[in-house]
Amino acid sequence: FDGIMVTAAASEIPKMLVDQLDIGGRMVLPLGEDGGHQQLCLLRKTGNGTVEENLLPVRFVPLLRGVEA
Repeated sequence: FDGIMVTAAASEIPKMLVDQLDIGGRMVLPLGEDGGHQQLCLLRKTGNGTVEENLLPVRFVPLLRGVEA
């Protein structure tokens, strides 16, 4: 994908979403614990990994783990 927008807070950047980004792609997601300090993060995927930038403090509901079928 060229871009991914996550609308629930993750405690860490989900690798499976980063893997789906194309080189040059961007992901915006809230990072932090539920009820704690959270930051809206902009992540850019490069040929050498990722570059992260904290944008502003936010408060989102937590991202829940999926269940494999």
